[in-house]
Amino acid sequence: MAVGLCGTQRDRRFPAIEAQVKCTSSPDFHGDYLHYKLKVKNYNQLAGPDYEMPRFLFLVLAPPDASTWSHATEYRLRLRNAAYWLCLHDQEPLPPPENKSKTDSTRTVYIPRANLLTADSLHELFAEDYRELVGAS
Repeated sequence: MAVGLCGTQRDRRFPAIEAQVKCTSSPDFHGDYLHYKLKVKNYNQLAGPDYEMPRFLFLVLAPPDASTWSHATEYRLRLRNAAYWLCLHDQEPLPPPENKSKTDSTRTVYIPRANLLTADSLHELFAEDYRELVGAS
């Protein structure tokens, strides 16, 4: 999914990022990190520096009861519980599983709890200095 502050993916005058959004209602916290098992195929779509735009994993933590996930009115959209982000630009893609039948092979990623996705942190992910850090054009 491409996300832009304004414009479209074809209009490079505006900053854009790509995000893979996953959801869990049973987060696995260990100290300062959230552990999440990501399929190797999805991991490889995010890993490495070889892309035009920064790519991120957004992990949404949702309540177990789906009816309490969100509340929307004409004036407000409220989502529960939280979301975190992770960038894997500094990680090497993994080789495909040797056994082709193991399409469910996973890699555990470690998302810092400090990477809480907020309006401010999302805005920072679009910043030019972050794009330079991850080697995106």
